[in-house]
Formats: sequence, C-alpha cells, structure tokens
Amino acid sequence: MSSPLPTVQLGSPGRKQVISRDDIIAAALHLLGPNRSVSTLSLREVARAAGIAPNSFYRHFRDLDELSVALIDLAGESLRQLIGEARQRASSEHSVVQSCTDAFMARLHADDPLLHILLREGTVGSAAFKQAVERQLHFFEDELRLDLIRLAEVQNTGLYEPALTAKAIT
Repeated sequence: MSSPLPTVQLGSPGRKQVISRDDIIAAALHLLGPNRSVSTLSLREVARAAGIAPNSFYRHFRDLDELSVALIDLAGESLRQLIGEARQRASSEHSVVQSCTDAFMARLHADDPLLHILLREGTVGSAAFKQAVERQLHFFEDELRLDLIRLAEVQNTGLYEPALTAKAIT
C-alpha cells in the first residue's frame, strides 16, 4: 500500500514558505520508529523535520497531543482499510479471521510505522492517545460485526452475538 502522505525532505536547507498539515504528519512519521512513541516527540523536533518555524506548527495543530491523535487516526484508517480489504477477499477456503490475521501479520512484519503507532499508543502516552486508540478499536469492531453478519447471511449460517464475537476477535 502506498503512503497516503507526501514525502517530506528532511534536513533540507532553509524553511519552507508553505507547508500543509499532511507535511507535518509526514515529518512526525519519519521521526517515529518501532521503538519510539509519539509521546517522545518534541514540537521543535517535528518543526525542524518539517522545515518550518516552531510557531508555524500552531497553524495546523493546537499542540502535540492533537498531532499525536491525528497520527493515531491515520494509523487506524490505514489498518482498517487493509483489514477491510482482507475481509472482502475472504473465501470459503480462508475465513474472515484468517484473512484478517494474515493481513495484519504481513503488515507487522513489514515494519509499518503506522501499525507501530496504533499498537503502542494504547498503552503509553496521554489519555487523549488512549482514547484515540480505543476509538479506532471500536471502528474495527463495528466493521467486523457488520461483515460477520453479512457473511452469515450469505453463507446461510447462524451467528450468535455478532457484537461480542467481533469484540473478541478484535
């Protein structure tokens, strides 16, 4: 899957005249890694990576928490898209759960920075981070619940407590 964000050239000389919210998000993503949480980012560091003055950051985000929540939301959207595609590919040979697990593990092994954000930020960071991760998990549960109901109807099988089943799988 290609990155939904523009590429930011880090360390480029001088400051940029115009920068978008997505440019700041891309710069923050570049700074993160499998062992680095968004809670360790500093505003100055993100601004420097994006090629803007620290005060320019505030034109796009209220604070670092808002940037962090945007990163978590982006991570959730990316993973939900991947998992949604995997659910659509599920066949009689591969269950929905197996297809989703395979797609998730492939993304994990690819060392996707967005996945690391989503997995890590639910256990560390501010209450806003944790709430953003919880919101993404609820989106996953609801989408999976709807797919389980759809598949049960297509396959003419029963499904006991689809919401509870989706929560357990998630």
